[in-house]
Amino acid sequence: KTGQLIKPIERSIKNTYPSSSWPTAAGTKIADLAWGVATRSTDDRIEYLHILKPPANGSTTLKLPPTADGRKFAKAVMLQGSKPVSLRQDAEGLTLTLPAGASWGPLNTVIALQVAADSPQPNAALWKGCRASSHAENSKHPSMATDGKADTSWSSDPQDASPWLAIDLGNPCAIERMELEGSFLPGDHIIASDTLDFAQPTALATYEAKAAPTLEILSASYGAGDSRADLTEKLRQAAAAGSLRITANNDLAGGDPAPNQPKELHLEYKLGGEQLTKVVREGESLALGGNTKWEVSTPAKPSFRHLRIERNTAGKPMQVSEWQVFGSFAD
Repeated sequence: KTGQLIKPIERSIKNTYPSSSWPTAAGTKIADLAWGVATRSTDDRIEYLHILKPPANGSTTLKLPPTADGRKFAKAVMLQGSKPVSLRQDAEGLTLTLPAGASWGPLNTVIALQVAADSPQPNAALWKGCRASSHAENSKHPSMATDGKADTSWSSDPQDASPWLAIDLGNPCAIERMELEGSFLPGDHIIASDTLDFAQPTALATYEAKAAPTLEILSASYGAGDSRADLTEKLRQAAAAGSLRITANNDLAGGDPAPNQPKELHLEYKLGGEQLTKVVREGESLALGGNTKWEVSTPAKPSFRHLRIERNTAGKPMQVSEWQVFGSFAD
């Protein structure tokens, strides 16, 4: 019977990746989900929404928060029957309305979203395999550098005099640019190779020292709708040292500002002079500042499968909280 239930929607389950637009924290239970979970096709062209907890009161309209990766969508259809779903996307997120006569399924309704042509490039390194010369402890495992979370990181062992971290992209990728966050020293460099052993490496970039960006909290509130707790001053004090590491929950707010409702932390801030906004769902973590951002442009679009950042001089441990790679794989 399970197979019969899966068959009509199997392409939204099999051969898919976890969503980077609406990521689900590890260990999340169905009872704790706000609406459901999302997956994405391996070619990054389709996002699948699994609506496990439909809107209350019989409403056929579902509202979702903004995408975490900035992804845009051109159209939406119900996976079963291919009926079009009304789609509106703006700064507040996505609004989806089922077609006339349609209703939410008792177990799962799957909506397929077509990624728009002007959507930001996907991160080719997301959840790809990593190896390292060492790691400080299990919570600093190499996989933390490509898990899509800035509040987790890989860190080399303090006794490792020549640390390195390598990514296997799975297939050759024509690399246009890379973004790394972490703790780097002048002379740290990135090499690329067609082979796992880096027998014939190609140099891509060398790090030059930069001043850490300044973090300024402009406004912060936690709650739902009009029931919100103002956390602006509290987070300003927490970020006084130049970084912020928090989890959006009732403990942060000092109480529950909106009982029995899914809550969000809304944050406006400046980092390095750039004004930004963040929406963090209840139970999710946020990390800002403290890390150095290293942006690497490769206009020649060199194509490689294996990448490695390494340090040839002794110093403090190397730490990478996120390594993003943007480019294209061959069709």
